[in-house]
Amino acid sequence: MIQESNLAKEKIDSLMTEYCACKKSGGNRARLKRIWGEVYFLLSSAENPCGRKVKAKIKELLHKNSHLNHIYEESDILTDCLTECLARYDSEKCDAFFPWFMTCLSWWVNDHIYKKHTRIVQNAQGEKIRENRTESLGRNEDGTEKDADSLGTDTVISPDEQTEGKFNAEARIAQMFSYIRFMEHSSGKAANPTRLFYSRCFVTDYMTSVCKDGIHQEIQINQQEAFGTMNTDFLDFFMTQPCRTLQNIAVTAPKTYAQLEISSKQEEIKIPLEAAVYKKYLPDRLGRSVTDAAISQQRKAFHEQLGINPKQKTWNLE
Repeated sequence: MIQESNLAKEKIDSLMTEYCACKKSGGNRARLKRIWGEVYFLLSSAENPCGRKVKAKIKELLHKNSHLNHIYEESDILTDCLTECLARYDSEKCDAFFPWFMTCLSWWVNDHIYKKHTRIVQNAQGEKIRENRTESLGRNEDGTEKDADSLGTDTVISPDEQTEGKFNAEARIAQMFSYIRFMEHSSGKAANPTRLFYSRCFVTDYMTSVCKDGIHQEIQINQQEAFGTMNTDFLDFFMTQPCRTLQNIAVTAPKTYAQLEISSKQEEIKIPLEAAVYKKYLPDRLGRSVTDAAISQQRKAFHEQLGINPKQKTWNLE
C-alpha cells in the first residue's frame, strides 16, 4: 500500500514538473490541458491512493466548516483549488507537489472560501455572529428583509468569469479523455470492460451536448482525441447521419423516438440522452438486457470518478 501511494505521488510530481516546464517554455495549450486532466484524475479518483487522501481531506475540511456544505460540492473545491495551485506552483522551488497541494487544500477551504462566503454580522440580540453571505442577499443592512420587487433576478457574468469557465470546460474534457485512456490501459482489478464501454457512451453523450450547445467553437478540443475517446458506433446509432467531426455533430439532427422505436413520437430525442436510448442500444452490444437501475449506477460511478455534478449543465464546470 505504501509503495502504491509513493508511485502515485511520483507520477503526480512527474506530471507537474512537465507542466511547469511546458508553461515556462510557452508550450502548446493542448499539452497543458492534457496534463491538467491527468493530474485532476489522479487527485480525484477513488481508485488512486492520492485521490482517496484528497477526498478524505475535503470531507474533513467540509465537516469542520459545515456552513459551506450547501455552497460547495467536493468536486468544486478540488477543481478551484487545483486551478489556483497550477497558477502558483513552481517545480524548481518545490519538487514534491502532492504534500504542497494538500497544504494548499487546507488553506483554500479554511481561508479563501471561508472569507469569501461568510461575514460577521450583528443579530437581533446585538451579538456578533458569522453567516453565509448568500443568507444576507435578501436582507437590508439593518437586517430587515428586502421587498420582493427590489431583488434582482439576472446575474451578469464578467469576461474574466467567462474565460475561466471556458478554461474549466477545456480542462474537464481533457480530464475525461485521460480517464478513458486510464481505463483502456488498466489491468487486474482495475480492468473493467463493461465500465469502459459505458464510459465511452457517456463521453459520447457529453460531447454531443458540448457540440449542440456550440461550446466546441469557443474552446480548444483535440478532435482526433475526441473521436478516439467516444463510441462512434453509439453516435451513429442515435444520429441521423454518421458524424466524424465536431461540427458534423453540431449541425446533424438526432433521430426521433419513432426511428429508434422507443415510442411513436416523431420528435427528435433529447440531448443529453435519456435512459431509454441507452436501453435500446446496449443490450445487443453487451449481450444482455439492461435496466434503468444499471444505467443509473454506471452513470453515477462515471460522475463520481470525474467529479461531475449531474445537476449542473452538462458542459458547465462552474
